[in-house]
Amino acid sequence: MAAILWKNRFAIYWTNAAILTL
Repeated sequence: MAAILWKNRFAIYWTNAAILTL
């Protein structure tokens, strides 16, 4: 379960970074 939360958190961070880049 922790792995899923970590993966989701990483996905959110990556999406936020992509938005900032655009």
